[in-house]
Amino acid sequence: TEMALRSVSDEKITWDVKKDILGMNGKDWSTLIIDRFCLDGKITSQELVSSWEINMSSLSNLVKKMEGADALTRQLFDLGIPMAIATSSNYESVQKKKILHEDMFARMDLIVCGDDACLKNGKPAPDIYLLA
Repeated sequence: TEMALRSVSDEKITWDVKKDILGMNGKDWSTLIIDRFCLDGKITSQELVSSWEINMSSLSNLVKKMEGADALTRQLFDLGIPMAIATSSNYESVQKKKILHEDMFARMDLIVCGDDACLKNGKPAPDIYLLA
């Protein structure tokens, strides 16, 4: 988010701001950022989200598995425990993230993305978890 913000502001995204936007869909978090940093007229919500998506796309192939995640998902899979991913990331972004981690993603019974047509409200609303 900070990289996308740099084109129009010198503001830094603090952890307090990150906590507020974590899990939100693009439309919601970008609106919050624009309001919080008084950027109305300097950048649109769509421009901010597009810039963020371009930055994230370039970093997708660098994402490493969290320590213990592979072993945990393998054990749960072997025990027959259903698993799902409920992410606010859009489908295209998830497809890029899957490339290096296809083995873990294959263990999931379901992946619900933030741009799923059935999803009415983004996080922190429970909709995505109920859909999963």
